[in-house]
Amino acid sequence: MRGLSGAIVRSDNFNATDILPPARKLYFPYVDLARAAAVTLVLVYHLIVILGWTTFPSSGILDIFRIGWLGVDLFFVISGFVISLSLGRNIDDFGRDGYMKPYFMNRLARIVPLYFLTSWCHIVLVEPQWFANPPHQLWANILSHVFFVHNLSPSYSGALNGPAWSIGVEMQFYVFMALAFRWLPVRRPFLVCFAFTAVALAWRAGVWYTFNPALDISIMVSRGQQFPGVLDAFGLGCALALIVRDRQHWFHKYVQAGWKNSALWFALAMVLGTVSWKIFWMHAAYWYFPWMVIFFRSLLALTLVSWICFFAALPECRRFVQVLSPLAYIGKISYGIYLWHMLVILSVMKIGIADPAQAAALIILLTLVIASFTWHFFEQPLIRKYRGGPFASRASP
Repeated sequence: MRGLSGAIVRSDNFNATDILPPARKLYFPYVDLARAAAVTLVLVYHLIVILGWTTFPSSGILDIFRIGWLGVDLFFVISGFVISLSLGRNIDDFGRDGYMKPYFMNRLARIVPLYFLTSWCHIVLVEPQWFANPPHQLWANILSHVFFVHNLSPSYSGALNGPAWSIGVEMQFYVFMALAFRWLPVRRPFLVCFAFTAVALAWRAGVWYTFNPALDISIMVSRGQQFPGVLDAFGLGCALALIVRDRQHWFHKYVQAGWKNSALWFALAMVLGTVSWKIFWMHAAYWYFPWMVIFFRSLLALTLVSWICFFAALPECRRFVQVLSPLAYIGKISYGIYLWHMLVILSVMKIGIADPAQAAALIILLTLVIASFTWHFFEQPLIRKYRGGPFASRASP
């Protein structure tokens, strides 16, 4: 059998390390637009809920911000896609015995420093009353965040910087993929997607049928959003990455850059989005409906991966990229926006601005300024240090 570059490879015992580097550079400039959309959804959603922004439009296209939590699901799909591409590149460059160290060095440099900085700012500058808690509770909270397991406990999940619960899920996915990627049947991306989705469906079904109705519903929400419960979102992104890496896969031609493909994916994303929208608003309190708890997140993930396919299939046009560069920049600094915005919201609320719209404008401005500053002077220098060092991936864009 011929490999991706035309070389002969064995068809027996095929695994991730047998995939040769793709002929074209796997770089998708428009994925940052998806990141920008995800973080904007989360930010505006929190502004509406926390500020009590009752005058925010409740009809038309802006109504999507009232369910802005789906931005987190979009981040999970993007992570499945990007992390799978990253692992593939690292295995191409360093082999099955050497890919772990560069992979984790890059991931830790990207995630940990800003995560620790924002956590420190939250507990010291924003909510110093945490130090009044009993020492064992304070240290259990801090250590659970240090080791990225805070999401496992409803008591600690949102205790230090509420949105950071998803960072625990993301880190657990990074570790899982590092250990499992070499064994995935990469020539069968739909099988991978099916297996991941089956685990997610089984987990959410187990959460529903073992939940005690006498407990706070937020406990079921927390359990349903644990790592196994969102594997369908990660799995769809992973399957897409495997397809774009394998030029011999029958589905590869549908994700290649081209206006026809991008138009088809846009149409599919709109159809799935309309169906998801109507189903959700008919059962908006979906944690009280078992079939919604079990299946709706998978439909949502399928909708979101269709949008990622649309962005991946968009042809790279210089003028188009220039016009969209401000939005792409939001995507580049989205991690900072995600981690900083809650701290800014809580800080601005202490000022006591009566008008939610004015408070929101100030919060957005401050969040963008802080996230931009930390991106250029804190995050990027650390990323460059490790990507440009001995563990740099030669296939990295």
